[in-house]
Amino acid sequence: MQLLLLFSTVAWAAEPSDTALPEEPKVMAPEAPSIWSRTLTGRASVGYNDNILQEARDPEQSLTLGAGVEATLIRLPLDGRQVLFDLSGDYTHYLQGDKVNHEAFLVGLGELRLDLSPSWQTALALETVFLDQVIDTTITEDTPTNSLVRGTGITARPSVRRDWAGAFWMDLSAGVTRQFFRQPFDDYWEAGPKLSVGRDYGYRSALSLGYSWRLRPYDTRDEVSQDGTDQAGTQLRFQLHELELLWRHNWDAQRRWRTTTRLDILANRDSGSGYFDYQRYQATEQLRYVAKAWEMKGHVRLAYYHFTEQQVSDPDSDLRVKTLVGAGLRAERRLSRYLKLFGDYSYEKSLSNLGTDEYTVNKVAAGLECEY
Repeated sequence: MQLLLLFSTVAWAAEPSDTALPEEPKVMAPEAPSIWSRTLTGRASVGYNDNILQEARDPEQSLTLGAGVEATLIRLPLDGRQVLFDLSGDYTHYLQGDKVNHEAFLVGLGELRLDLSPSWQTALALETVFLDQVIDTTITEDTPTNSLVRGTGITARPSVRRDWAGAFWMDLSAGVTRQFFRQPFDDYWEAGPKLSVGRDYGYRSALSLGYSWRLRPYDTRDEVSQDGTDQAGTQLRFQLHELELLWRHNWDAQRRWRTTTRLDILANRDSGSGYFDYQRYQATEQLRYVAKAWEMKGHVRLAYYHFTEQQVSDPDSDLRVKTLVGAGLRAERRLSRYLKLFGDYSYEKSLSNLGTDEYTVNKVAAGLECEY
């Protein structure tokens, strides 16, 4: 806060004087707080990855060097209008990488929210994602192993929200995505609505249930027969149905302890023989603890994929199944106002009746983060 003191001199009419006496200082009103909030964070790390390509046999291992940045600009909703800009990215270099020597990820988000009335709110979000990462492509592609995927996606998502008495609410959104990939993967469109209903309670906690439907037509990708053969002259399309239960609970008024529980069921249906048809049942639990100098985050994830038509092999009539088990832990220790020390560990294991589906990955990293 800055105080501006105004001083002036006066002449004494009754008796002249060589020394001028000041008036009582006038204190100006304090400056209004800025309606904009800004943060900028940079980080650097060293680490180790024992299976860069998520391979079933002879995994490639490497020491890693990492760098990341995150920038956020928020317009506070003091007048019913809120604006958010967020840019976040990470780059990892593999010192001993042969098939893959780096991974990169960048996401940018812009969002405008408007309060139409005390009960109605509308929003428009624009998001762009650039990825250059190893991804498990065996679920929706006819590749036998995981792959390095390079691509860019752009999404527009308008939404409207209605609030009722008792902290109940409903949110309806519709997203349109255009996804571009480098070969051999095919570009596609994806669009569809999502409806969520929920209730806020307690210390800014919430419980919600959502359903979404999305259509994904590929540009040039052919449908596939039940034996995995491409069907020339056809166009592959996916329909995805997802039901999600989300529970975010803050356990104390200061929100030091938070748990986030997510249960979802996803059904994918292709437009051809059903070769890519599957159900995914997934459960994720996250725990966060925040203190004055410490912040701890942990998560566990279990996902089960059941393919309804795809067989393990021609002589083996068993249907393909796949289970993913994951866990992670991150610890941060604030060293000063601007500097943090952090450590990360993540684990993922794939179990399947298809040999090429199985892999285990351990990642560890430690570094410094600077926030302005």
